[in-house]
Amino acid sequence: MKTIYHYSVESAVEFEMTDCVNLKINDADVVLKTDKKHFLSKIVLIIPGSINETTGEAHKLSKFISDVFLMNYSPSCDVRKCEVHENDDEGTKAEDKKQPTTHCKMVRSCFSTRKSVKTLQEMQTQLDQNRFLNYSDAISSFADGLRVKSEIERYINYFKVIECVFMKQRNGLRKELRKCVEFMSLVDSNKGNINKNANEIIDDLVRIRNECSHLKPKSSPSIGFTSNSLDKVKGIKPYLPLLEKICRELLKI
Repeated sequence: MKTIYHYSVESAVEFEMTDCVNLKINDADVVLKTDKKHFLSKIVLIIPGSINETTGEAHKLSKFISDVFLMNYSPSCDVRKCEVHENDDEGTKAEDKKQPTTHCKMVRSCFSTRKSVKTLQEMQTQLDQNRFLNYSDAISSFADGLRVKSEIERYINYFKVIECVFMKQRNGLRKELRKCVEFMSLVDSNKGNINKNANEIIDDLVRIRNECSHLKPKSSPSIGFTSNSLDKVKGIKPYLPLLEKICRELLKI
């Protein structure tokens, strides 16, 4: 049995090489279709198994694809809806087949300039199976950060990528990052106008992450940032470009 998921897409992603791209990600067959103007308009996923068995995998795959397009080509790649059909290749009786169901998936979107996918090889590289299996969670967090307007939410999502890649223990994040030569190098090469050394920046990054993730105004000392505090939000902004650059290097974007 296979389940076929049909997603309609609103995007500013233009394909220059073909009207239809066929890919294989994990066990799923993926078809990317364009409209008459060659803009990405449909995503079709064909996954072995029933609806109940494949719903989670379809969600993860569709989000991975929309996240990759959003990061590389267009922040207005928006998956709108999905029609799902079960298809029994071994001839299940018609009366035993489940009726097609419709699911809706809304993703926050914003305006952007148009970018184009020039070659099939480029598309295969961006949606590589190894990338899906090993980096889809980190890519998901980074893309969620790109989608949101709140500096606090953006910071939290960017920092999740760093945790996903570098964090091996539950505690001691600051110490672990300071010991990591690769991360120290990424901080030094991308810090821009932040006039501090790598150790000082790591201290700031972890402190701000804690302030963004918790809210304890009655504790001593108090902890927590909200968008009500203009000064605190301003303190986050210089570090967002640094985190975005580090994320893009880690995810090879």
